Amino acid sequence: MKKSQLQELVREVLAEQQNTKIDAALDQAFNQLGKEFSANKDKIVSNDNELNEAGIALGVGIVLSGPEIAKIIGKITKVVGKFLGGNGATGEKIINWAEDKHHQLLNIIVRALKMIPGVSKSNKVEKLAKAVLNLVIAGLLVHGGISMAGKIASGNLSGAALKGAMNAVKAGELVTYIRSFLG
Repeated sequence: MKKSQLQELVREVLAEQQNTKIDAALDQAFNQLGKEFSANKDKIVSNDNELNEAGIALGVGIVLSGPEIAKIIGKITKVVGKFLGGNGATGEKIINWAEDKHHQLLNIIVRALKMIPGVSKSNKVEKLAKAVLNLVIAGLLVHGGISMAGKIASGNLSGAALKGAMNAVKAGELVTYIRSFLG
């Protein structure tokens, strides 16, 4: 067996192990989300079948943070893929998917803003949509911080860690937006 063939075989084995680790981490994250939903189902929907604030905040937070979380996973996958001798195509696909979902969220806000009388169809609507999205994210960040503190106080450290991770993603999104707005 040639040295290059052996190196390729080692890369494939390492890539398979890495993919297994990434899959396990994703499974663990989604299992934790499932546990959070299950643990809070009574809080999300009250006895009279009305949604409450915590349930709405949790759902909206996941929807708004999802594309950014996927983008982070895509960047990590791309770097690992290149490190293992690949071209990072899988990571790039994840990044593109995440950016597409982010633009879909913005388009929903743009359409809603255009329904308001006096709002024009200029590029200012896109800027306003980004501002609205980031204001919602900022509000969710504050709510998430309060929720995280409550989880820590009650001893739910795994829930607090998940909240902390989601808050970090939201904070990163806000920093990026503020830099682009000011820069």
